[in-house]
This record gives sequence, C-alpha cells and structure tokens, in this order.
Amino acid sequence: VVGDFECLDKASVDGKEYVAYCSIEKPGEPATASLIEEPVHRTVYVDPDTGLPAINIVKEEKPTATPIFEGVYTYPTNIVIEGKLDAPLARAR
Repeated sequence: VVGDFECLDKASVDGKEYVAYCSIEKPGEPATASLIEEPVHRTVYVDPDTGLPAINIVKEEKPTATPIFEGVYTYPTNIVIEGKLDAPLARAR
C-alpha cells in the first residue's frame, strides 16, 4: 500500500511534460522525522505516452524545500516476453 494520491494535472520537469500525482496526507498522521517541519509529500510524474512512472520526488510541502528523495526511472525498450508451450496460460487458451 503506497497511500492515496490526487492528480495535479500536467506538469513540466526539465522541459518534458508529465502527468503529476501527489500523495494525500491524512490529518493526524505522525511526522516521519523530527527534523522535518512541514508535511512530506510524494509526487509521482507519469509519462503520458507510456503510462509509466518516470520521476518520484519526496519533499516537504513548502515550495523552497530540497527533495528528501528523487528517483528517476527508465525502462528497457527491447524486452521480449516469449510464451512457453506447456505454460498454464498456453493450456488455458
């Protein structure tokens, strides 16, 4: 379970357009660390062409906050999934 998210609409990161989703903090949730002053949000930027997450940024709510975590995801384009003749899915067809 990763929590609840709300769509923030389109957002641009480094000149590329994404669809942004931000975590929703529930009232009364405990702070995750004593050094953090503002609520912390996770914003996931999804590539609208592929539908895959591209960037994941975790930071305090204030606009000037430095990210606590920033992950950039890439996916190989040459993956091939080959069926096996005796696989359960093949038998179900």
